[in-house]
Amino acid sequence: HPYLTERKLTAESIQWFGLGVAGKGSMKDRVAIPIHNAGGEVVAYAGRWTGSDATLPEKEGKYKLPAGFHKSLVVYNLNRVASDAKRVIIVEGFWSVFWLHQNGFPNVVSVMGSSISPQQVELLAQRFKGVQILFDGDTAGKTGADSVAAGLVRQLWVRVVDCPEGKQPDQLPADELKQLLS
Repeated sequence: HPYLTERKLTAESIQWFGLGVAGKGSMKDRVAIPIHNAGGEVVAYAGRWTGSDATLPEKEGKYKLPAGFHKSLVVYNLNRVASDAKRVIIVEGFWSVFWLHQNGFPNVVSVMGSSISPQQVELLAQRFKGVQILFDGDTAGKTGADSVAAGLVRQLWVRVVDCPEGKQPDQLPADELKQLLS
C-alpha cells in the first residue's frame, strides 16, 4: 500500500510486523496492525487511517482499536524482543517501533501512548533490567517520558532519551537514532 511505502517501511518490516490494509469492516481503509500479548497471541488489531485528516470518518480518530480492548494490559512488540535482552527501548507508538526495528534496534516496544499502567510496568520489570525511553519531542511526549520513568524507576534502570523538539522517533535518520541511543 502506498501509505506504508510513504512511511518508508521496507517489505521485510511490513511482513515482520504482519501489516496490511483492511478492505472492509470496521477497519476499512486503515493499516491493520496486529497486537500480540507477551505470549505471542493476537489479542487485537489497531487500525491507522491511511487518508488525509479531511477524509477521516466523522467521530473517528486516526487510530482505531476494537471495543473492549484494554491497551493498558499489553506492551506492543514485547513478544518479538529477544528473550535474553537485558534492556529495551520504549516508544509511544507503533510507527516508532517499526522504524527503530528497521534501523537496527530490534529490542523496542510501545506503551501505545504517553503513559504506563501498573500492568505494563510489571510486564517490563519481569523481563528486563533496564529501559531507555524515547518519546516524541513534543510537550506530551516529554511529560509522558518523565511520568513513565517515575513509574519504572523503582524496579528498573531507566534512561530518558530526549527526542529533538517537534520530532518523533520515526522521523529520525538511522545515524541520529544510533547517536541518541548509544
